[in-house]
Amino acid sequence: MLYSQGFRTAEKLASKVVPLFKLCSEQLSSQSHYEFGLRALKYVLVSAGFVKRDRIQEVKRIKRENGEEVNEAAIAESLPEQEILIQSIMETMLPKLVAEDIPLLHSLLSDVFPNICFRQEKMESLRKEIKEVCKEMFLVYGEDGETGSAWVDKVIQLYQVSLINHGLMMVGPSGSGKSMAWKVLLKALERLEGIEGVSYIIDPKAVTKEQLYGTLDPNTREW
Repeated sequence: MLYSQGFRTAEKLASKVVPLFKLCSEQLSSQSHYEFGLRALKYVLVSAGFVKRDRIQEVKRIKRENGEEVNEAAIAESLPEQEILIQSIMETMLPKLVAEDIPLLHSLLSDVFPNICFRQEKMESLRKEIKEVCKEMFLVYGEDGETGSAWVDKVIQLYQVSLINHGLMMVGPSGSGKSMAWKVLLKALERLEGIEGVSYIIDPKAVTKEQLYGTLDPNTREW
């Protein structure tokens, strides 16, 4: 799968990422929403492919702006693949961890990938729009300077998770900002992408499972 995503050092990376998932399942706390099986591994690898392609496009853009020759194969070869894989792991696994497990994940990563630094995606344009939406909705963006607060980081994580999952579930105590997170993100993305964001709130207990998800007609085989 790593080869199919364009990774040159796939065998080396595979021999590290599989034991990492095994360590996570053994050492992280037991939570009902934790899953470190093949499905979670696939998400990480697909996400890593997205990250690598984004990095290639970024380097190509910079080279073109500087009037340099663009050689995509050479760019792909020069990218730090271990760092890219770590970024993917952080973006896909970190959002679902409970607070006490986050330091442990960092520790496991440093054990499996020693001396490899993680470069967090800044997403400045999205953060700028989130800040504007917060201002209009009379929300406090955060005290940690321009990057915002831990809640803003959660909004960014929500966006990153939505890119690689068809559906997701937000879990947390009342008043922790779950509803406000997706509402702010929807408005921010609407401005950033120029596409209208529409939300529908449905009480799942008010409709049957067939009405909610659809059903297959046994006679016509139509959905």
